[in-house]
Amino acid sequence: MKLEVSGLLDFKNYLKLTYYLIYKKKGIILATLASVMTFIIYIYDFINPESVIESGQYVFFILSIFILFGFPVLFYFQSKNYYKSNSFINEKIKYIIDENEIVAVTDTNNYSTIWNNINKVIILKNWIMIFTTNTSSFPLHKSFFHEWQFNELKIFIKENYRSKIKKF
Repeated sequence: MKLEVSGLLDFKNYLKLTYYLIYKKKGIILATLASVMTFIIYIYDFINPESVIESGQYVFFILSIFILFGFPVLFYFQSKNYYKSNSFINEKIKYIIDENEIVAVTDTNNYSTIWNNINKVIILKNWIMIFTTNTSSFPLHKSFFHEWQFNELKIFIKENYRSKIKKF
């Protein structure tokens, strides 16, 4: 197997991936659910004339608003800043993938690693994330590939590196 694919990771797809990866974490899901419940309780209390919540206890309401609306805004600006500052992500990337290594080439960067040095692989519907460390990865979007190439890479990873595939 030898695949040569290239593509430009636009900010819209990068942001979708960022939100997906963040909101799949259990802690973020629990905080969001708790915030929604708190928000509903305080709205009900505001509408209901017989107040159950004493004044001065609106700290949780403000916190829930911040978690529901502030976090996504913070994630957006953090992602935008990282996307603009990281030339590896915002340039056209050419990937050369074979049985031994993965090579990623941009106008300003060149990175290669062997498959045995891969930390983990996450396979999503439209993405294959090949992590070289816990935090850095090769983000391979389905649009970079022909359909058969994307499926061939998924099959190759599943057959040869099943232990590195992480459920997400």
